[in-house]
Amino acid sequence: DVTKATLANRKARNLKILSAIDYYLRKCGRKKILVFGCNRDHARNLSIILRAKYNIKAEYVDSEVTAKQRVERINQFKKGEIEVLCNVDILTTGFDEPSVETIILNKLD
Repeated sequence: DVTKATLANRKARNLKILSAIDYYLRKCGRKKILVFGCNRDHARNLSIILRAKYNIKAEYVDSEVTAKQRVERINQFKKGEIEVLCNVDILTTGFDEPSVETIILNKLD
């Protein structure tokens, strides 16, 4: 049985996710991607790697990010200042932002 932590730490899988995000932004011209991470570490790590390795404007929101920071990051995402917003347990699949062009679901459940 695969746990969220196991899934989040699979290097080959994460490389595919990161490559897909890069592909959608650079080759397909997508402007905003919403990523649902497996857990907090997964969402954070994806955003860090996207910024460092791919030079993509990415951030994350989770329950440990202050409410003020969450609102700020979500607003930056809505304005296009953030290209990729990695999320875990804050936004739902019903999050209403019409300009989101791609959603990547990585959750186990």
